[in-house]
Amino acid sequence: MRTTSSTLQRRAVSDGCTVTRRLDYTYERLADGQFSLEASFDRPVARLRARVGPFPRACNTVAITVNGRPVTGELRDSGDGRWAWVEVGTTVRKVKIAAQGG
Repeated sequence: MRTTSSTLQRRAVSDGCTVTRRLDYTYERLADGQFSLEASFDRPVARLRARVGPFPRACNTVAITVNGRPVTGELRDSGDGRWAWVEVGTTVRKVKIAAQGG
């Protein structure tokens, strides 16, 4: 298991406007292609998208949950792996994403 935690001050696009938000997150890379991301923002972020991975190039499906609910993600190639992009939702302050490559 590999865990990364940090607090960042970042600029992002939220509903078409550039905003600055403080982001606290923990990203865990578990065995067998499992990933977990927990993030919270100091103020809401509109229309948040996140990527989880990397998964092996041979990975064709990923099971993803956002706050415990199954969602559909989009696998995209990047570098020597694949990443799953997921729409998290609107007006997000806190989120937990879990993914398992298949």
